[in-house]
Amino acid sequence: MYEYNVGIIAEGPTDVEVIEGILRTVFAKDTFCFRTISPTPQELQSQRKKEGFGWGGVYRVCKDLREKLEMLTLMGAAFDLLVIHVDGDVAYKDYADIEEQPLQNDLPCASVTAEVQEAGSSLEDVVCQWLNHSTDISIPVVLCLPFLSTETWAGQLLYPGEWTDIDEKTSEDIIYHRLFLLGQPKSEKERRLIRQKAGKMKKNTKGYQNLARQMTAAGWMGVTQRYVQAKRFDAALKEETRRVRQ
Repeated sequence: MYEYNVGIIAEGPTDVEVIEGILRTVFAKDTFCFRTISPTPQELQSQRKKEGFGWGGVYRVCKDLREKLEMLTLMGAAFDLLVIHVDGDVAYKDYADIEEQPLQNDLPCASVTAEVQEAGSSLEDVVCQWLNHSTDISIPVVLCLPFLSTETWAGQLLYPGEWTDIDEKTSEDIIYHRLFLLGQPKSEKERRLIRQKAGKMKKNTKGYQNLARQMTAAGWMGVTQRYVQAKRFDAALKEETRRVRQ
């Protein structure tokens, strides 16, 4: 048994829930102490972020990561591993979407017609460039880049039988609508990930918390067998945790 101190930088609260669930599932014999660098614990508690959740927040934190880590170290936080998440659709975004003037204009980094593995590699390079602006980071970093979003993995975990036609290029609109419909029966209340409010699809944090608690090794293996980016995340986690143990 090993105890890991893991820092997480993610687009939003529900992504944090899924990431924590995956780590606990993959390394069931180990224990974890998680600390969210972004969203902050206060933002997670309130479910609100001043400038909104999303990849823009991840970008800004990564650029200033060295300073944030120094501050956290002074507060007594030491990390064995750092997980950084952005959804795969960021590969097709532009910095203008988050009202930022980038130091390096490397988005979009892939064509929507590119293979997922190619787009994932390109997005990985972009996130690594964000980190390059923060020097002297000695903590092992694992990138979590689900295509097109974390919900692709979540649907496979919850509803594998109804998810056979969902691939890593399926649009977010289709995925959200499917999750909304699958969560409608009263019997699915505890697993409901998407709800509708004022005509808009909203994430149900409690559903993601239940998903994280109920995740199984067999369920996660099913995700890694179907999705390239899940397999890459799984392999990177195992490789970096192995190094931490040495």
